Amino acid sequence: MAFDFWAYARLPWDKWPVISSGSTLVRSVVIAMAAAGAVVAVRPDRLRHDRRPLATFFPYYAALSAASLVMIGGAACLLVLDPGVLFLMAREDELIEDVSAFALVVAGLTLIFIGWTGRGRFMVLGWPISARLPYFLIGAVLMLIFLEEVSWGQRLLGFDTPEFMDENRQGEFNIHNFFTFPAEQAYYSSMLLAFVLLPYATIGPRSDWPPLAAALVPVPAFAIVAAPLAFLQSEMWTTVPMQFAAWGTLIIVIDLARVAETGLRYWCVLVAAVCAAAQVVFLTHSGSLVRAWELTEYRETLIALLVAAYAVSALQNARRRTADT
Repeated sequence: MAFDFWAYARLPWDKWPVISSGSTLVRSVVIAMAAAGAVVAVRPDRLRHDRRPLATFFPYYAALSAASLVMIGGAACLLVLDPGVLFLMAREDELIEDVSAFALVVAGLTLIFIGWTGRGRFMVLGWPISARLPYFLIGAVLMLIFLEEVSWGQRLLGFDTPEFMDENRQGEFNIHNFFTFPAEQAYYSSMLLAFVLLPYATIGPRSDWPPLAAALVPVPAFAIVAAPLAFLQSEMWTTVPMQFAAWGTLIIVIDLARVAETGLRYWCVLVAAVCAAAQVVFLTHSGSLVRAWELTEYRETLIALLVAAYAVSALQNARRRTADT
């Protein structure tokens, strides 16, 4: 990132066209090496000793993983066969955006419901906090993201954009498009941390975890389910954080394939292969995109679906804890 700023005056979140040259290949190798070092640094000790860390891959997560793989594979096929359809589905208020909005509402309301019905307290740094608070906060943030995505109902209600929002990149009533690129980087990076890196880095028994962490951290299987999230991109590949995340995710999935039981090993290999192949398609066919950012709409929909899946699993866990209590 320092080199990009020094040589090209580019900030970490600046997007620029995909260029295939010797310097960009060297740049990618350096980023891949850094990502590999980061994965090694957070690699859980259990993977060094336990040959079956993901022996249990419940049907729920298997179905989610298949769905996320179909989504990225379908987007890659559409880009090659009919980029116009890919564009039409990703327009404002069309199928992809509608699914994204619906999934965010489901996730937000589910987590708020968990908070509303939650009981007990968690100890955080020696301080007791209500078990309701974390779910309320996450649910509220998701509802805020939903409102931002639909521009607070502007297109539905038809009101004009106020003059004080003239600098809005999209020209609509929302906040995130005042600083679109940094907001995208923060949003996507946080989702990849939550759904890929954290589940991978915390593989192991949760009996000695703080109760709050055990309740909120996704299960290790989520690292496989969410892997396609790192590869639904074209022009964002040129940014260091997103390329770093893609290389890191690929290394994580390959590492899980190496230590998983036979059936899951084959699935991890398939996930890695489809994600890598789709990323190559997105980069080599980026000129076929009607707009440069169609794939970000698909990525945001995948995020929304993953968040909804996480909320459903959190609801199941909350009911299980209540029953045990």
